[in-house]
Amino acid sequence: DFNYDFVALTNVDQHGTLLSYHKISFGNLHSYRTDKRNDYISYKMDKIVNYCLNKGKGIVVEDLQFDQEFSYNTKRNRKLSNLKTTALQLLERKCQ
Repeated sequence: DFNYDFVALTNVDQHGTLLSYHKISFGNLHSYRTDKRNDYISYKMDKIVNYCLNKGKGIVVEDLQFDQEFSYNTKRNRKLSNLKTTALQLLERKCQ
């Protein structure tokens, strides 16, 4: 489950029974400068990929819709923008 401030990872068996759950928080992502923010996102995406490799599982990302009909506050807008433009693309590259 991808959110603008955390990623929730679930490990399930072939029947869909929950085996484990892990939450990776992005913390104060909005307070970092661009270069440090990208490095921090890269570090967190590495944690996601390593978790999945250690569990021997693949990654399935939900079908995310980024159509925004209204404006959030500045910090949340920045987090959503980073998620759209950096995190998902970086995760895809790391998985390949």
